[in-house]
Amino acid sequence: MTNEIPVDGHIILSGDDIRRAVRRIAHEIVERNHGVSGVALIGMHTRGVPLARRLAEAILEFEGESVPVGELDIGLYRDDIASLELRPRLQRTEMPVDIDGWRVVLVDDVLYAMQESVQVLLEETDGRDEVRIMRMEGEA
Repeated sequence: MTNEIPVDGHIILSGDDIRRAVRRIAHEIVERNHGVSGVALIGMHTRGVPLARRLAEAILEFEGESVPVGELDIGLYRDDIASLELRPRLQRTEMPVDIDGWRVVLVDDVLYAMQESVQVLLEETDGRDEVRIMRMEGEA
């Protein structure tokens, strides 16, 4: 992929803007969880995985503590597979720790992927219903 300028010629976010946004989100994760103890970042394939890693790197940089990062494949659970005539490509799901009792932050580059992600996460945790979800919404 190339970093082409959109047709209208406007750049939405520069590289510096993206770095600042990642740092702000990382700080928000730490603040809302009162630190990083017991926090795991789970990136959803495909673009949520590198974003989760960038968040973990930012947290390590300013907190001095590492946060486990995992990967979640929701490909078979997408609600738009039929309408887009997609053939899902199975990717690995990898939990960095046994997430029972952990605060799991689901990371994706798409805001509306939560429903499918929660369904997959519940299946990955053997259907335990004590999974709590932390929603982070941007300000308009």
